[in-house]
Amino acid sequence: MAKTKNRPIKKDALTSVRSPVVSVEADSKPTKPTLTDGDYIRDVTKNTYNSIGAIIVQLGLFTFTVSIFYGLFSSPINPRFIAHPIANSLAFIALAEALLLTQPTPRSAQHKTWGAQLHGVLNSASVVLYLIGYGSIYYNKYYNGASHATTWHGYIGTITYNLLAAMLIAGSAIFWFPEEMCGSLARGRALYKWHRLGGYIIVGLTLLTTGLALESTYNVTVLHISPKLVFTAIGFVVVGLAAGIKLSKLGLA
Repeated sequence: MAKTKNRPIKKDALTSVRSPVVSVEADSKPTKPTLTDGDYIRDVTKNTYNSIGAIIVQLGLFTFTVSIFYGLFSSPINPRFIAHPIANSLAFIALAEALLLTQPTPRSAQHKTWGAQLHGVLNSASVVLYLIGYGSIYYNKYYNGASHATTWHGYIGTITYNLLAAMLIAGSAIFWFPEEMCGSLARGRALYKWHRLGGYIIVGLTLLTTGLALESTYNVTVLHISPKLVFTAIGFVVVGLAAGIKLSKLGLA
């Protein structure tokens, strides 16, 4: 019988045989899933509304909206005026929700960015709606030959409109262009506390303006919107927002 020689196994062949094992081990390591834009938005909203304070705010906004809309649509409708309370009510809802987004601590830098962007979208929607509300009452006054801003409701409402527009411009500037507008990113971020404080002041002025509107002749004689329900709703909104305030974000702690 012919003897066969044991041929040495080449190094390349050995490597080719073992390489799949190495590859399997490398692939077996768990990889961190990549979050999509939808994931970030879902996380931000879940983080925002996962608190008792946020739920109380929603209850207040619901009561607020139902009270005002019931009064509007259960009374004779003035087509030149009705856009004023409707647009202002929706604007206030957007403003309150925008403020809620700034209260929780973001889970990551990406979540913070998405939260700020959603905050800006809601604030922009609020300004547009307030402009519609202002345009409606301005045209109604013009059509009837009445004077503009002759009551405390008109005075404070006009101030609130202008402050909100200024706050939107300032907030957009320090968020998108901190180095150009403030000299550095750090200086821009240092102004965030004033922007937040301004937001709470504007919400307070909005609620004060709404309360003064309930004492107007038009509401007392035509709309009959219940002050008790509206002030109860305002109380819920104030308590809910106050529960989520972090003094450190306002530079007070």
